[in-house]
Amino acid sequence: MASSTSSAASVDKIPTKDVLNFLQSSTTLNSFLAEHSAIPTEVDIALRQSAFAQLKSIVSPKHADVKLVLVPTGSYGLGVWAVSCDIDCLCIGSISTSVFIQLARQRLKKAATQGVRILRTVKSASGTYFELEIQGVLLNLQYCPATEVVETWPRINQASVSDSMFDLPVTSRKKLNAWRDNYYLTHSIPDIPTFWLAHRFLRLWAAKRGILSAKFGYLSSFHLSLMLSRVCKLVSRDKGNPTAPDIVRTFFNHYATFDFAVHMVFDPDVHAPKPRYQRTSREHLVILTLHAPVINAAYSISMNSLPTLVEELKRADRLMSYEDASWSDLISSGEVLNPHEALRGGPVDFIKAFKSYVKIEIHYWGASSAKASTLLEWLATKCVTFNSELNTKLPEIYARLWPTRFADVGANQGLDRDHRAFYLVGLALSRPEMPQHPVPKDDPHNRAIQKTLQDILQRFTEQIRGDERSYDPTSSWMDCTVIRQADIGAVKLDDREWGRFVIDDDEADNEDAEKDDVDSDEDSSNMTFEAGDTIFKKPKKKSSPSRNVKPQPVVIAGKLRPAVDILNRLRWDPTVDESDYLVGYEDRFLGIREIPLDRWKGEQTDDEFIPQHRIMHFKRKSDGEVVWEKERKLDKVFGSGAT
Repeated sequence: MASSTSSAASVDKIPTKDVLNFLQSSTTLNSFLAEHSAIPTEVDIALRQSAFAQLKSIVSPKHADVKLVLVPTGSYGLGVWAVSCDIDCLCIGSISTSVFIQLARQRLKKAATQGVRILRTVKSASGTYFELEIQGVLLNLQYCPATEVVETWPRINQASVSDSMFDLPVTSRKKLNAWRDNYYLTHSIPDIPTFWLAHRFLRLWAAKRGILSAKFGYLSSFHLSLMLSRVCKLVSRDKGNPTAPDIVRTFFNHYATFDFAVHMVFDPDVHAPKPRYQRTSREHLVILTLHAPVINAAYSISMNSLPTLVEELKRADRLMSYEDASWSDLISSGEVLNPHEALRGGPVDFIKAFKSYVKIEIHYWGASSAKASTLLEWLATKCVTFNSELNTKLPEIYARLWPTRFADVGANQGLDRDHRAFYLVGLALSRPEMPQHPVPKDDPHNRAIQKTLQDILQRFTEQIRGDERSYDPTSSWMDCTVIRQADIGAVKLDDREWGRFVIDDDEADNEDAEKDDVDSDEDSSNMTFEAGDTIFKKPKKKSSPSRNVKPQPVVIAGKLRPAVDILNRLRWDPTVDESDYLVGYEDRFLGIREIPLDRWKGEQTDDEFIPQHRIMHFKRKSDGEVVWEKERKLDKVFGSGAT
């Protein structure tokens, strides 16, 4: 484990790198971004403002005792959004999460005639949220119960860390930080318009170079915001008013030479003089958030994806040092696969960069568009696991996964229910930071690599096809093969919509989706906010006394530590062997089931996701002892409950 002392950057300022020739003009950069639709038009801005205002009107309560505040977060809240971005919305209120979920669902369904659709309700480790479509704009709506925060709004923006309003569960504070981080950045960056312009280019660059996708282990817009804000603040100490091109040039130079294995990316004002964060050996890149609880926003970036990020940063830094550099050069080399094809930019460079590729094909011909989306989302997560296995079991090979889908030219045309696409993983016999050495085809070591690679491909294919829960062979087909560059053929990016999740009934939302959010205990049962908005709780069943039941001794039990605390302790305590524990959970149809702790998935996007409220016990495999059990309030890990 690296200490914060060794991980802190050794400098408190960054020397500005001036750009050369015509790149110096911010006007030139503006024009370039406009040509690539990276700057929203007035129509785009007005449409999103209207969609957000409509959502605010829908969820706003009419009852005097209920207070709700709706704020934009994410890239839209920070002002660096692209047309392709969803609008992330956080609703802060004085009612419980379960009540808000019911209330919001009722209101949103009533607004269906006004162009409002609930695409799906997502249950993740951070809580339940809605994916919505309003006036053709995609929005994500999440809720955070924080009574004092909403009653004193907007005092949160100036409140100190020790303020009583932050006496909230960790999950609630993390949700609030999505707003607080954005508010701090927009009010602390020296020149916010320059930041916006530089960020838009960096986002376009990352997307075109295939490294803007957090779910594939690459960068996100939030990562870029934190990395860029650091550069803006440190550069301002060296050069009073740098231009956006100067900021971009310095960004690439700073991070191209940044030792991510030793140093951490952090805000120089918030974490001055050095951050107190203790990184672990699993964290290959650390980008610290701004407010407590401070976390590593880049935890998903692995040792497999980091070399790709560094390679792209060094490439950009090298190109910007040339006197004849252009903004287009940073996006791509300008090469094309075929003059008559539409594929341009980074994907072309990727296809030309490797001699061999793993082609992961997927074909779906079923009637359900929702199942098509589910299948595609599930396969994407499996591709990340596959790429990681390649880099782990074949360290001699550099495997790079491109985060967007490809399709053969002419595929999917005129067929509403026939979807064909594939992912590509480039293969090389050395990593970007290592020198290239030609290896003879008949080399024994090379043959061993090929055999191991084929074994990995076969195992991956069997795993996908054998998953009855997510893969249906009657409506889908999948294959995984190694192909040469010349065999790729005429391809395009698959930007076709495979289908959207549309919720037409209450599904399981009324049963226990809200139990995932143990954030508030306010009882709002039988509350009516306005005509038609009735929120209710199911009455508890009264058990009739039996004369044959012997009286049991009454145990005065304390509060039982929640399952998430046990999960974290067993996973992260270095004295505990995680592989020696089982998680017992309640299956809706099969009763109590058990799976190994190291296989437990906490995100809804994982194919093995199970909500935490269904955890019933934790058991040690070596001796069969139950160390935590919900029903008996047993806790031998922390000693809480009736232990």
